[in-house]
Amino acid sequence: MTSPKATPNRGRPAQLSTERIVTCALSLGIGQLSMHKLAKTLGVSATALYRHVTSKEDLIFLCADQVTGNVTTPDIQDWQAYLYALARAYRNAALQWPGSVEFLRYVGLQTPHGLRLMDHALGVLRNAGFGPEGAFMAVAGVVSHATDMVMHQELAEQRAKETQRSDVTDLDALPNVIWAMSEGVGADHERNFEVGLRIIVEGVGCAVAKD
Repeated sequence: MTSPKATPNRGRPAQLSTERIVTCALSLGIGQLSMHKLAKTLGVSATALYRHVTSKEDLIFLCADQVTGNVTTPDIQDWQAYLYALARAYRNAALQWPGSVEFLRYVGLQTPHGLRLMDHALGVLRNAGFGPEGAFMAVAGVVSHATDMVMHQELAEQRAKETQRSDVTDLDALPNVIWAMSEGVGADHERNFEVGLRIIVEGVGCAVAKD
């Protein structure tokens, strides 16, 4: 009587999930994202990816929804305080995923989490007496500001790591730029975000008062 031959140990296959795929896609960034590169990074076949996502477009949609799902919905009814809190929460969520702004801008708030967030925000402004157009533009304005400032911050941080050459040699020809930057304007990303946000929210208040 002979013992059966041992089965060769080929190692366990990589555990693949939609969450793992989305996390990897976010880390690659939308500009570097392809199903082939994603599969290679994860150490799986492209066929394995398609068991979890239907296409690259579907994957981008899932990535945007992942980031938006991390936005803390403000539990506030005062519309001004709500907009401040919403913008800050949106910015914080985007900063958790470097490069995620490109995914968010590609899709907008059209994902399940995004639509629920928009519906909640519109409800707060509707209860405060806003009309449909004013409410929509107020929410879109603070969300756009949040993503803009995240993008500017990430680009500035990336440029700081690289050797930069300026094509502008005659700074005397740019007196207003020098004036604006004389007190470090543009270097403090947190302050820039807050100042811009205040201008937007106060501007919304002025527009509502005029209506």
